[in-house]
Amino acid sequence: MSDTTHRYTLALEIGEEAIRQGKWQQALTCFQTALTGLPREPRVYNGLGDTHLALADRGRALACYKEAARLAGDNPDYVSKVAILQESLGLIPDSARSRLIAGDICWNLRLFDQAESEWNHVLRLQEDSVAARERLALAHQRRGDLTGATRHYLALAHLLQREGRCLMALHICYTMLAHMPANKII
Repeated sequence: MSDTTHRYTLALEIGEEAIRQGKWQQALTCFQTALTGLPREPRVYNGLGDTHLALADRGRALACYKEAARLAGDNPDYVSKVAILQESLGLIPDSARSRLIAGDICWNLRLFDQAESEWNHVLRLQEDSVAARERLALAHQRRGDLTGATRHYLALAHLLQREGRCLMALHICYTMLAHMPANKII
C-alpha cells in the first residue's frame, strides 16, 4: 500500500471511529478526505451516509447509501440502509424494490432467513407484490413448508388473476395440487 493510499485509508478509519464517538463534523471531514483518494470504496460512501443522516440531511444520506450499495454489489446491508431511508422518506415503492434486491442478495449469499425477512417486509409495504409472494413461496417450498408455500402461492394466484393473468394463476394452482392433492382451498 502506498503512502498516499495509506493516508486515505487512515482518514476512512478515523472517520468510522468519529461516527462511533458521535463526532459528526470530524467524521464528515475525514470521509471527504478519504473520498478524494478512495472514490470507489463503499465504506466511504456508507460513512458519509451515516454522517449526513446524523446531521439531518436525509437526501444526501440516501444518495451516499445508494452509491455504497452500487459499489459494493453483493452487500445487502447497504441496500437495506437505502430501503430503510426510502421508507422513512415515504418512498414506499422504491423501498419495496430495494428490499426485494436486498433479499435477493441475501438469498444468493445463502442468508435465507434474512432474505425472507426482507421479502416479508416488502409485503408489509405492498401486500400485492407479485415478486415478493413468488420469492416467499419458493423459499417456503425449498425448506419443505408446504403450508407456507401454499399460502403464498394462492395469494400469488389471486394477484395474477386480478391482473388478468388467469392462465398463470391456473398453472400455479395445478402445480400446488400436485404437491397437496387433498387441499380443498387450492
